[in-house]
Amino acid sequence: MIVPTLKSSFLPLSILFIAALFLSFSAFASPPLSDDKIESIYNYTVKIQDAMSVMQYNVLSTFNRMGDGDEIKDSQVNTMLAVPRDGEEHLLILLDEDGQATDTLNNKEDQESVKAGPLEAFEPENRNKYSFTNEGFTEDGFLIVGLAPNDEVVDGFLGKVFVDTVEWAPHRVSGAPYPLPDKVQEMDMSIIFAPVPAANGIYLPESTLTTGMAKAMIFFKINFKVIQEFSNYSAISDLPSSIAPESSNTEE
Repeated sequence: MIVPTLKSSFLPLSILFIAALFLSFSAFASPPLSDDKIESIYNYTVKIQDAMSVMQYNVLSTFNRMGDGDEIKDSQVNTMLAVPRDGEEHLLILLDEDGQATDTLNNKEDQESVKAGPLEAFEPENRNKYSFTNEGFTEDGFLIVGLAPNDEVVDGFLGKVFVDTVEWAPHRVSGAPYPLPDKVQEMDMSIIFAPVPAANGIYLPESTLTTGMAKAMIFFKINFKVIQEFSNYSAISDLPSSIAPESSNTEE
């Protein structure tokens, strides 16, 4: 008769335990988001891009260098006018207290892309670089979509998108750039969207809030809070057909 040793009997039990643990975690893992939902969110993202390509708007940008807690050490506030140019970016124009232009910012860093930012993950060419998960619903009925970029993403976003399931419009985005920018050690970002009458009710960015910590020197770190508020949207040309009112596309 062969008497099993402790080693020979422990190995199968350990394998079974690991397998059971893996299955238990898998049971609680969020399911992947279906392709039709990904496509629906992408279709709305196209509308956002189309609307932004003809929209002029104001930007109130506040940069706060933070101390302990909510203490603000110093603050810089800029009021700007964003004007669409060539359908690729918005030119930012600094405004004074009376709303008059004081300077035109021509550097690439001073231009706002009309691209959809975190929502670019839903574009067909980017979908294979992300995992999209169904994280359930909020108490007020918004679908929570998880975005997780894979290792080949060099300018992506890790976080969540909150969308309605009627128009599939994004109402809020939260998370952080992936990977984090150079010298930034921590960052949390949120974007709030709201319907814009000038864009036929399309949800466009209303505000952004970014907080984090950056390394300025070897032993010196900066805690920061950046708030951007977008207002006074107006179309400088006809709305694209994708978002134009139906009445304008029908013959009388």
